[in-house]
Amino acid sequence: MAGPAEVTFTPGPSPTPTPILPTATPKPGSANLCVLLFNDRNGDSLRQEDEPAIPGGAISISNRSGSVSLTSKTEAGLDPTCFDEIPEGDFNITVAIPEGYNATTVSNFALQLRSGDEVYLDFGAQPNSETLAEAPVEAGGTSRSPLLGILGIVIILAGLGLAIFARQLLKVR
Repeated sequence: MAGPAEVTFTPGPSPTPTPILPTATPKPGSANLCVLLFNDRNGDSLRQEDEPAIPGGAISISNRSGSVSLTSKTEAGLDPTCFDEIPEGDFNITVAIPEGYNATTVSNFALQLRSGDEVYLDFGAQPNSETLAEAPVEAGGTSRSPLLGILGIVIILAGLGLAIFARQLLKVR
């Protein structure tokens, strides 16, 4: 009686390990960051197109390690203050609001910048009550015209003159 055929294993070539080749370390990239401190006229903490920048504020950008520290002043107009080619990393962006204004948004923001990012941050503030009280009255406001007062006096004098004239006519008859 014959049984199953016996299989014998023949060893083949053994695999050779591939050496690990060094890989190039990628160079860190950079990002662009634009910051705007705007006059939040309606107090909704969101910037509308007609809400201009507030001049005299200060912008500070720094990373956690302290190797990057950038500052700038805000200027009047509609354009933000931009910082180009900031190295990627974790940053704190702080805006100092000028005297005479109250913040309507946070004034400090933590941000992670990655290579190729282009980030726009808006910070809002409104004039405080002291600043509003000192503001000049705009043209077309509630000021009164002296012309209407003079016209009123002329009409009253004309009426008095007419009354005197009418009384003289009645006396003559």
